[in-house]
Amino acid sequence: MTGTPESEAGYGFRVGVELPLWRGSKQGPLIRAAERERAAADARVHEAESRTKAAVRELLANWVRAEQQVTLHREKILPQSSAVVDAARSAYATDRGDFTSVLEAFRYYLEDRAHLAYQEAERYKTWARLVELTGQEPMEETK
Repeated sequence: MTGTPESEAGYGFRVGVELPLWRGSKQGPLIRAAERERAAADARVHEAESRTKAAVRELLANWVRAEQQVTLHREKILPQSSAVVDAARSAYATDRGDFTSVLEAFRYYLEDRAHLAYQEAERYKTWARLVELTGQEPMEETK
């Protein structure tokens, strides 16, 4: 029989070695493209984080402002408006004032109450947005 020793015995093996001659030139552009994509994704994440932090800072400022307005209306403006209505009613009851003064004082009182309700609604709207963005309620110190 003629042939190679491997074919006559029925067994054999081959050894191969991969030379990295083309590896760098084929994978280099792919690696650089992947690095650019990762850098772009990192930049987008950083931008989103920055926008979210800015939004949270703005909402916290709105929250504090709304809290201050609610406190101002409850502690100062509404008691003063109520006192003006009481004074106008007393003046009318003792014939020292007219009914138009009572109506006007009451109208201002109602406007102040409406403004308080608006400020409370703004506060709750800001609270809800803060909870949505951060997953937690505003700290007690800001209330």
